Amino acid sequence: MAEILYTILGLIIILIGLALIFSTINPRKANVESGGFILIGPFPIFFKGKGSRPLLLLFLALTILIFSLFVFLGMVRYV
Repeated sequence: MAEILYTILGLIIILIGLALIFSTINPRKANVESGGFILIGPFPIFFKGKGSRPLLLLFLALTILIFSLFVFLGMVRYV
């Protein structure tokens, strides 16, 4: 029973990640200068400029999606 629950939770997390990715494909232009960095594994990605929030959401969604995909594949292997 727990395997089914973990499989459903994994699919929900993957779908949320895909929804975040698709919501950032056509972002609105922002008039605010912003900057920062994203740490993906040991590699920092720096960004600065207008409308950088969609880029942040995209990398966050990709990170969540890749992590949840590995978790989901690990759960499927044990079922």
